[in-house]
Amino acid sequence: MITCEKIRSWTPCSCSAVEDTPNGFPRLAAFQSSQADFSLYRSFSYLHSRVLLDLQDEITCLEKELDEIDWDDFEEDPNRLRSREIDVNKASSEGDTRNRRVILREIKQKLMEYGMMP
Repeated sequence: MITCEKIRSWTPCSCSAVEDTPNGFPRLAAFQSSQADFSLYRSFSYLHSRVLLDLQDEITCLEKELDEIDWDDFEEDPNRLRSREIDVNKASSEGDTRNRRVILREIKQKLMEYGMMP
């Protein structure tokens, strides 16, 4: 058990904060926060890498889908690639199909997720 005397020998702290908390996570948190050197936490770097790799793959798939639509539209109506307004108007007339607007929204969301990852 951690005593006030032991804690006082390491650093000045509020011993009552540690001793006045229930055993378990509350006491462990009070102890760890009593000095910066005691705050050791897992970084979960493996899991961060897995999530980043998965997001990269999703973004790459969306990028390929966007490229395919760009080439299809280039052959059908090149003006659609030169004007956002034309693209938006044609997309609204297409209904629920997967068009450039839908894919770009998904890419935007995924890039925001990706940018927030440490």
